[in-house]
Amino acid sequence: MVVRQALRLTSVGVGVGLLMSLGAMRLIGSLLYGVRTYDPATMLVAAGVLVIVTLTAVYVPARWATRVNPIVVLRED
Repeated sequence: MVVRQALRLTSVGVGVGLLMSLGAMRLIGSLLYGVRTYDPATMLVAAGVLVIVTLTAVYVPARWATRVNPIVVLRED
């Protein structure tokens, strides 16, 4: 459930980021010399890295939390 929510938020963020970057291409193209403004490979790699980092950051603590005994945690408080 936690991983699904994080993936949903990440996909919305990636989608909005890609749309905004597509909208800002003209400005970016005028600031950079010798670089193509529309490079789909770079955009896909950046989005993929973001999704992988998010899934790792969410999955590892979620996996750890499933191994904790709830009764022990409640008794500590």
